[in-house]
Amino acid sequence: MSFFYLLSGFIMTVGYGRELTDPNQKTPLPPLQIKKFLLNRFARLYPIYLLSNLVSLVFLLLDKTKPFTKLKRLQTVLTFTGLNMYLFPFFPFLNNEEKSANIEENFLPLNGVSWTIQTMSLFYFLFPVLLPKLQYLSDSHRTGAMQLLFLSQVSFFFLSWTTAFFIGIPTIGHIYSFAYWVGRSFPLSR
Repeated sequence: MSFFYLLSGFIMTVGYGRELTDPNQKTPLPPLQIKKFLLNRFARLYPIYLLSNLVSLVFLLLDKTKPFTKLKRLQTVLTFTGLNMYLFPFFPFLNNEEKSANIEENFLPLNGVSWTIQTMSLFYFLFPVLLPKLQYLSDSHRTGAMQLLFLSQVSFFFLSWTTAFFIGIPTIGHIYSFAYWVGRSFPLSR
C-alpha cells in the first residue's frame, strides 16, 4: 500500500502541479482551483466507495448468523460518513459491547478494503493546501520541504503505532492487530 500512496502522490503532483511548481516560471500562475479539485476527487472515488459498501451492507443484513449489533450500527454510520479510519485509534474506548471484537471485521469500513479511500482522503485535502506553498520554492528548498514532510509522516506513524499499542493493551485482546491497523491505516500515519 505504501507504494500505491507514493505513486498516487507522484501522479497527482505531475498532473496538477507541474506548471504550478516550476521555479523558472516568471509570470504568476493561476491558483489551483481547490473546489474543482476536491469535487473531481469526490466524483471519482465516492460513487464506487458508496456502492461497494452498500453491497457489503446488504450482505451483512442478509447474514442471519451475525447479529446487527450496536457496534455494527456504529461501523455502518462511520463507513458511510467516511470516518472509520480517522476514529480507528479510539475504537477501544467506543467498544464497550465486545472487548474481544475482531478488529478487521468490526472497525474497518463494511467493505474492508475501502479503508484505503478514507486514508487517501487526507492527502486529497492536504494536496491543494501544500501545492501552492511549494509553488515558488527553489529546488533545494523544495527538497528540504519534501524531507520535512517525509520525516513528519514517519514520526506520525511511530507515534500512532506506539500509542495504539499502549492504548490497546488494557482495552482489547488483539493488541498486535490493533497496533498494526492503526499504524497502517490511520490517515495521519500514512
